Amino acid sequence: FTTKKTLPEFIWKVRHGAPGVMGSLQLQYRGRMPVFDYLSDDEVASTYLYLMNYPPGRMAGWKGARY
Repeated sequence: FTTKKTLPEFIWKVRHGAPGVMGSLQLQYRGRMPVFDYLSDDEVASTYLYLMNYPPGRMAGWKGARY
């Protein structure tokens, strides 16, 4: 996500949402991502920096939850 969005774009998308385009008619819709309008810009920026340093992906050697 951080490779596709700048920090200001990321903050806007998280706090305000961003429209998506769907279907053959290319109609705009609200999008699937929830909006977190109660977070501050600083909180969202901290998340962005975390994702840059620790990008999501498969962790080496991690086997998941064991029951």
